[in-house]
Amino acid sequence: MRGSNNVHEDETYFIIPDSMTLVQQGYVNYGAAPTKQDTIDYVEDILLEEMAMEMAFEGNRFHDLMRIAFRRADNAYLADRVSAKYEAGEQAAMHDLLMLQDNWFIPQE
Repeated sequence: MRGSNNVHEDETYFIIPDSMTLVQQGYVNYGAAPTKQDTIDYVEDILLEEMAMEMAFEGNRFHDLMRIAFRRADNAYLADRVSAKYEAGEQAAMHDLLMLQDNWFIPQE
């Protein structure tokens, strides 16, 4: 139930990981110390995952992904996540379609 404040959370989930964990999860390259941006991206991704679970079926997910894709200047951020829900035969076509920002919006006539 939303807002019941009756959720038992795993407190380790909210700890920002050390550099080795960031490397293993693909946020930084081997040999490179994690930067402030790596940490920001990691925390953003965790927040988006939490928002996705909390706001499931409320129709806000696409707009969250769009906002982050705009901010990061990375269209693949949205395209990867949205196209993943399609069947294997349609994923590549949907991914290519979503790589263009013009296809993110319903055209006005």
